[in-house]
Amino acid sequence: MVEKNGRAKIESEKVAVFPLGMTVLKKMIVENFRMRKIISNAETETCQINFVVDKEGSIVDVKASGSNESFNREAERAILKIKDKWIPGELNGEKLRCRFRIPLTISSIKK
Repeated sequence: MVEKNGRAKIESEKVAVFPLGMTVLKKMIVENFRMRKIISNAETETCQINFVVDKEGSIVDVKASGSNESFNREAERAILKIKDKWIPGELNGEKLRCRFRIPLTISSIKK
């Protein structure tokens, strides 16, 4: 970090990157999903899955939030099954933890 006129300036910041791309990441989440595990009478369910990519490039601190607990649990399980490492985020050349949020929606799940 460089200080100029009493203010800190960030020299360079890079967020964590999934090396296969976000489209592939989303596809992997879908492939890991077990729809039969979701209990719902709604036509549509949504949740937000929050996680951190740590300094080593691993997914940690996974937490899904939404109104359907079975959907939340399955979303957490689906992302934790992804073992591919990320390229960690950096700030001024030092690796850092980066937080991500992915919204998920499923439709037509009435049983």
